[in-house]
Formats: sequence, structure tokens, C-alpha cells
Amino acid sequence: MFVVFNTAIGVLFALTLVPVVRGAALVKASLAQAMLTRAPLDAPARVPAGVTVG
Repeated sequence: MFVVFNTAIGVLFALTLVPVVRGAALVKASLAQAMLTRAPLDAPARVPAGVTVG
């Protein structure tokens, strides 16, 4: 009985291996992209009157 149970669990894990690994890779890539991407600015920076830029 234990052999059948362990075989069934092994087959289940083998069938779900590709989607689980793909999902983990997507989560890791999304987290890395979020950490490396700067948030867009809402409005351009304002320069006070009388100050030259450049």
C-alpha cells in the first residue's frame, strides 16, 4: 500500500514540476524587476526662479 501511495505522490509531483518551477521563476523575475525599476515621476522637477540649470 505504501508503494502505491508513494508512487501516486511522485507522479503528482512530476506532473506539477514544470508549472511550479515556471511560477517560481516568474515570481523571482518580477521581484527583481520591481527592485531594479524606478517609479515614474508624477511631475517634472521645478527649478526656482533665477537659478540656471546646466
